[in-house]
Amino acid sequence: MSLLRLSLAGSAGVLGLLLLLFGACRTDGPDTTTAGAADEDTAVAEASPSDTSTAMPDSADRPGPPPPAPAPGTARLRAEIIECDASAEPVRCQVRVITVLAYGSSTPPISSGEHAVRLASSLLDERGVSALEASGPRTVVARHAGDQPDLGQQSGNERPEWTIQSIRP
Repeated sequence: MSLLRLSLAGSAGVLGLLLLLFGACRTDGPDTTTAGAADEDTAVAEASPSDTSTAMPDSADRPGPPPPAPAPGTARLRAEIIECDASAEPVRCQVRVITVLAYGSSTPPISSGEHAVRLASSLLDERGVSALEASGPRTVVARHAGDQPDLGQQSGNERPEWTIQSIRP
């Protein structure tokens, strides 16, 4: 019977300690754990777009990935076609390079300003020379000629170093 009394006394002691523990964790004030989270959500929603001190919700208008790097030996340029000579084969054009957007690997630099270039024949299939001249500044991909031989080169004519491969608005 003494073993039973000790078990009851031990159980009562453990129960008393649990009640003290729960009582110490309880507060008489309002529940602040959920109210603070609601206030933060409201603060984010009410923040002005120019206020950078508060976090703004993620925007669905994320910029797309950057365009891939140009191929080796090519450069992506912002340029304007000034004039073209369609009587020559290949067609030669005078372009004004406004800015270089990107270089492919092993591509020599090209400076801003006017340059003589060749025009890829595939570009003439799509549009006429006069349409290219009147198109204004465009994004073009130009390929450097490198050390490739020019079989159509006549004596006295200087071969352009660059060939325009594509033109985009």
